[in-house]
Formats: sequence, C-alpha cells, structure tokens
Amino acid sequence: MSKYKRLLDQPNIPNEYLNRTTWPTVNENILLDNEKKEIFIKRKKAIDMYIDNEKTINEICKITNINQTDLYRLLKRCLEIDNTGQPFGYRALIPNFRVKRYTREENIDGFFNDEEKKLTGAFMKFLRKFPDIEDEINEMVFKKKKNNPTTNIPLGKDLHRKFVNICKMHPLIDFNKGDYPSNTEDFGKRSFYRYIRQLKINNPHKSINAYGKDSEVLLRTTGEGDKSNNIIRPFQRVEFDGHKIDTSIAIKYTSPEGDEITDVMERIWLLAIVDCGTSCILGATLVLNKEYSASDVLTCIKTSILPKSPIELMIPGLKYPEYGGFPSDIIPETQYAVWDEMLFDNAKANIAKIVKSKLKKIVGCQVNTGPVGTPTRRPLIEKFFHLLEINGFQKLTTTTGSNLKDSKRQNPEEKAVKYEVTSDEIEQLLEVLITERNGTPLQSLNGLTPLEAMQQRINRKMPYRKLDEEYRDGYEFHTIEIERVIRGSLKNGRRPHITYMGTKYRNEVLSGAFNLIGEKLTLVINIDDLRMIKAYLPNGAELGILKATGKWYIHKHSLKLRKTILKLVREGQLKISLEEDNPIEVYHLYLKEKAKNNKSVRNQLASFEKSLSQDKKNTDSLNSDSLDSTPNSNSTDTKISNFPSRQANGKQNSTNINKYKKRERFSFNS
Repeated sequence: MSKYKRLLDQPNIPNEYLNRTTWPTVNENILLDNEKKEIFIKRKKAIDMYIDNEKTINEICKITNINQTDLYRLLKRCLEIDNTGQPFGYRALIPNFRVKRYTREENIDGFFNDEEKKLTGAFMKFLRKFPDIEDEINEMVFKKKKNNPTTNIPLGKDLHRKFVNICKMHPLIDFNKGDYPSNTEDFGKRSFYRYIRQLKINNPHKSINAYGKDSEVLLRTTGEGDKSNNIIRPFQRVEFDGHKIDTSIAIKYTSPEGDEITDVMERIWLLAIVDCGTSCILGATLVLNKEYSASDVLTCIKTSILPKSPIELMIPGLKYPEYGGFPSDIIPETQYAVWDEMLFDNAKANIAKIVKSKLKKIVGCQVNTGPVGTPTRRPLIEKFFHLLEINGFQKLTTTTGSNLKDSKRQNPEEKAVKYEVTSDEIEQLLEVLITERNGTPLQSLNGLTPLEAMQQRINRKMPYRKLDEEYRDGYEFHTIEIERVIRGSLKNGRRPHITYMGTKYRNEVLSGAFNLIGEKLTLVINIDDLRMIKAYLPNGAELGILKATGKWYIHKHSLKLRKTILKLVREGQLKISLEEDNPIEVYHLYLKEKAKNNKSVRNQLASFEKSLSQDKKNTDSLNSDSLDSTPNSNSTDTKISNFPSRQANGKQNSTNINKYKKRERFSFNS
C-alpha cells in the first residue's frame, strides 16, 4: 500500500477530491454493452475497496481480476480534474472514456498529402508550435470592432481563407516543402472549422454579440443561478417594470380660442409592481407623459405600499368583481407591507438617485437591477403585461395591436377620436382588469388565486415587514433635502429669504429674522408641490413652512414642471412677468396652442390637466372638511396638506372581502 499512500500524500491532491461521495456518478444501466458494463463494475469495486482499505492489494486484484499496475492507473484517472474543476471520479472508469485530450507527438511537416499519412491531432500540434497564429485566429473570431449589419457573423470560409494567408506569410512555414497545413487536401479546413466552433462554445460571452442584442441579453441574464422559482414568502421579492399600453387614446380640451378639440395622444405608460411569491399585483400607476420619470416610479412604489381604495367607475356596465381586488384592500394585514428585494432594469428613471435613496431609507430593501429590455429577469411582471394586453386592451376597437402588422390594428387613432376614449376611462378599465387578475386561479399557485395564496401564507405566519409609522403618511416618498443660504440686507431693506429654482421663499418668522442672514437652512422639498418648503435651522430646529412669493404660490406644481417652464422662458418660447402673470396659467395656454399640431404635447397637456383636476379635488375636500370642523385662525401656514402631521395614520377604512367566492373567472389564463 506504500505506493498508494505516496500517491495520496502528494500536495497537489486536495483531501476533498478523495471523498468518493462527492464524485460524479455513473448510471450503470445506460451501459448497454454488457462487456463494458461488467468491466466498469469490476473497476468501481476495485477502487471502492482500495480507498476504503477493506482488502489487501493481492486480495483486490484476485477478486476483481485487475492487476496492481492498472489499479494505480485507474485511481490516477479518477483523480484527474475536468474543465469544471472537479475530479472525473467514477466517470474515468468507463471503458474508452477519455480524461485527457489526445496530444500528437508524430511530425506534421515535410511531406505532401499524396503520401497518405494520418494527421490526427495535427491542427492542435500546429497551434502549440505557432501560438502567434492561434492568437490571430482568436482575434479574427472575436473581433472587438463591430461589423456592418450585412456581415454581422463572419463566414467560416472567409475566416479559413484568412488563416491560409496568415500561414503563407509566416516566415517559419514553407508550403513548398510540405509544411502543415499545405500537406492536407483542404488546407486543414475541417480541423479549422471544428476549432473555431469549439472556441465559440468555450467562450459564449465573447461570441454571442455577433448574433444580435436579443441573444446577448438572453445569455447574460439567464441560466446562472436564478432562484426566482424558490420565492414563496409574500413580500420577499417584487418585480417592477413599465409598459406602453397597446391602445390609442384621445384628449378633449378647449383651445385658447375657445374651440373644443378632440385629438389623439401618444400611447401611455403603465407602471406596476408584482409580488414574486404570490403573483399578486401590489399596485399600478398610469403615466400620461411620453416617458415616465423618477417621480412616477416613486408614485407607483407608494401606491403599492399604502392602503388602496377602489376608484369610482363611470363607464356604464363596468364594475368591480366580487372575487378580486388589491391586497391592501382585501387583506388588511398587508396594509403598509414592504418588500425585502426589488427587481427592475437600468432604465434612467429607475436608477435615479432619489429612487434608490428612498428605497433604501423608507422601504429598506435591496435593489437588484438588470440591463434595459431584459424580460427574462422579471418574468412575472412581463407575463402580467402580456396577459393584460391579450385579454384586455387588445380587445378594444382602439388597440394598436402587438405590432404594426397585427390584424387587430384597425385605424386605432381614428377610433380613439371618434369614441373619445380618454385616459380616465383607460384607468378605470385597468383598475378592473388588475383586480380580476388578482382573483384569478393560477396553475403556478396550484389553482389558488394570488389573493388566496397571499392570505394562506400570511395565515401560516410567514414573516414580512411593515412600513415604519413615521412614513405612513406617504409624504417622505417625494421629498428631497438641500441646503440654501439665507439672503437679505437690512441696509437695502431686503427682508431675509431663500431662493430656490428662481423663486424667493419666506414666512413671517424668517422675514423678520435679519440676524439669520448668511446662515444655511436645510430645506425639505416635496418635488410634487413647490408652493411650500419646510425649513430647518443649522441646530436642527424647525423654522416652519416657507411659501413661494408671487404667482408661483397660486397653483400646485412639481419640480419638473417648474424646470420646464423656466427653460421655455430662457429659450424665449414663453413670455412671463412674474409680478403680473400666473406661470401655470400661461403654460397651460402654451400647451393648448402647441397641442393643435403636436401629439407629444397632448400627452403633456393631459398630464397637466389631470394634475390640476386632482389638486382642485383635494382643495375642495379640504374646504369641505374645514367647514365641518372648528375654525382655527392660525391654520394658514401650519396645516397644509402638502406637509402632513408626522403622527401615525395606520387606521384607515377600506372595503374588505373576507371570503373568496368561487365563481366564473375572468379570462386571464395562467
């Protein structure tokens, strides 16, 4: 046994390689050849007895009819390492199984093909002899410079021709004396083809870019340890994505001349978040602009976390199903639930600094981003979008279909104008489609609906987190913090103020605090409403709410909207006197004028008017509430809907369907 011990004591053999339980196994029943099967079984038995030290060498050789030399040779074969870094193990005992690539030793030069010499392994010996040629072949196959679209994938015959020319120009290769590859019938073409084919297989990430972006994306995002199928706990992981809805919609507005106009808009975006463990759609947001922004992403996140209440349905005959809904509306325990991990792609709005910071600070989740346009990384949300289209929007007369040649596409823009299909109606339809989807049995959930799966798993005490009390008013989702220096001059009679985005802000306290001129204030800004800013002194004490001066205070407007207006002013497209004109009203008229001839502007107009309408509803609601409550003369600057109290408001009324009713289901198919 001394020779065996010396073999195992070699430092280049890790101890884990000697553990037979980790070796790759062999299915003996597949060895149809009885003779080979018998040989393998004897070899395996000999190796097992040898490693287990059950018998002496002589006994092992006598029982298995394998001599001592072959026994050592077989053991060495078992300990050889394959290209994955593990020992060949029992595979090396299969008769005629090759653990090492054939290496040719015989000469390959100095004769011609009429001598009929075999050239097995000649090409690889040729590359070992001329590594510079091997490098040139690799460079030809994996070009760094992108090819023209017409010659995206280099043809094998073209590569071979270049290879032959390289050989002819090489100073150490003489075709006249019969040096390889001139001494073959085809100048090594078949061997060359096999080599470049294996080269591409061994380097998939280098060769895939020649086959187009779709193939490259698919290779880089799948098959490398994706564990999405193991997610069963609610809120363990969610997927987010945006999707342009396959339908045309129209906007109805009044022109500056007072004429009523109905015209088509660009397609609008749907943003949604789906729970990976239960396939529940947690929340969704419609974006009327041509592209969605970071603020829209945050709105979708907030909508998916805060309690959801049904919206009012105005379309005749459209009603909510009895068996569906949003989780926070149907399952009270899920109100304010937050997730541990979020998947989305690297779209500009998704990876914005404010989005990542809010997810970290408020939601407390990990962010897992992937390349843009990689649906394989977010299969659940992509499948939802697909089913939403084929069972919903693509059934409308205004559908744009899945592509320009789709037979379902029948003059969608004309019909959108004819029937005045608006974004409000699309939002109502979307609401019903999502609630029905959440109440539809899925094969992937063993016939349960997403809501049933979530309820059962929560009942089984599967853990999940909830939003901290301080964030439940939703205010923090759309805030940023910046610093500004207090400006002013007692000598010139300029009261203290701060300037943000071209506008002065102050309140009664700041206006009289000349001693604070030159101090830095920390400002908490709601990017959805720039009328007011909350300010803090350097010592952390709250200075109060600062209001925008002039006409900027009249209408609610976002940071993005103010930037747009100021840019138009700089470019000379808008003429605004901040002392006399209301910037929001001037911009509204500008959009109406431009919308006559610009489809994208109609999207901006629709989004703008929706914001104005929502602001009016909120104002009317506040006025109604103030009439029902005791008046407070000091409430003007402190009780503002934009900056709610930091007290918890966890108890909210919501419609709750406690029992899921088994009945006719919506036409979504799992």
